[in-house]
Amino acid sequence: LNWKMLSSHVRVHMRLDDGTLIGSVGNNDVEIDIPPEVSGIHEVIFTAHRFAGTHHFAKIISFDILPPFPTTSPTMSPAPTSSLVPTGIPPSMYELACGSSASACAGRRQSAEINELHPLRCCADFDLGKAWERKYPNSCPAGVFGASKLGDTCHKAVTFSEGKSICESKGGRLCTIREVLSNCVRWTGCQLDKEMIWTATDTKSVMGIVFTPNDNSKWFPFGSTLEDTGELAFSVKATNDAHVALGSAEVHPTSRYVPNHVEIFIGGWGNKRSGIRPATGDVKNQIETSGAYLSGSDYDTFRISWTPTDIKLEHLAVCDWVPMVTMDRSSLGIIIDRAIVMTGWGSSGEFKHFQGLPSSCEA
Repeated sequence: LNWKMLSSHVRVHMRLDDGTLIGSVGNNDVEIDIPPEVSGIHEVIFTAHRFAGTHHFAKIISFDILPPFPTTSPTMSPAPTSSLVPTGIPPSMYELACGSSASACAGRRQSAEINELHPLRCCADFDLGKAWERKYPNSCPAGVFGASKLGDTCHKAVTFSEGKSICESKGGRLCTIREVLSNCVRWTGCQLDKEMIWTATDTKSVMGIVFTPNDNSKWFPFGSTLEDTGELAFSVKATNDAHVALGSAEVHPTSRYVPNHVEIFIGGWGNKRSGIRPATGDVKNQIETSGAYLSGSDYDTFRISWTPTDIKLEHLAVCDWVPMVTMDRSSLGIIIDRAIVMTGWGSSGEFKHFQGLPSSCEA
């Protein structure tokens, strides 16, 4: 896949629609090799990371897949099978996350190279004194404290290594992406709530995961384009209220209620009720089932399938898909071509595509 650099001092990261990083090149490179395990690419977005922020400057919607180079002659000695890349190399890309779920950037994340300059906030596993606070204990994991002004100084432009050293010198550590998105450092000072701040989470470890804050007014895109008849299998980690809405991408989600979308809710009312609503927030006409389907500490797996006549929700129990609830779709008049996800009512969440039954389930 070839691209043309449109400006200087950029590094380009190639991602799928679901956020998965599949390639990264710098100023002097003009080609990205797509790993052979990547398939089903719908769209690729090039993003230029600069000191002023992140700017989409090219979108590739078609590309050529070239045949592999001819193999070497059988008479030649085989290439060594050992890797030329030394093991134990630390990650070179880490995640940035929005400093507050109440800001315009709420729930947003992006990857950054370790030598880029970004704002810093720190976390600690116990109260270290004056600068350390727990402003939002209902969403931040128990025992985690946050701070922004360390040693009476705000740190608004540091590298990853500098930030890590600063946090550790004060007895703390860099926050994980989950802690930042759960408001552990929100409103702790230095006017960083609207900024993308360093986290301790390396990009590779969270590829393909969509993080959702404890905010039942914000929806986030999940996956690529869907067909009007199809299915969506996914795993989610949340204590309660994991929501998926299916509808048309022509409607931009700006609030809790998104027109022309059917809503699937899992673990509502304190993880006691799950079901399907003919419209987002339509509690009066929902079809539901009872039971605790979310564990909170682990990923739980579900499948939504739809035809022109019905929409069905199932959960994975060991190696079988178990029906939960089905709703008639024929009278809804909803076109399905995308999914959006949300958590709230006391819970943040993590959504990722389900990759298939484990090998132990195969006959």
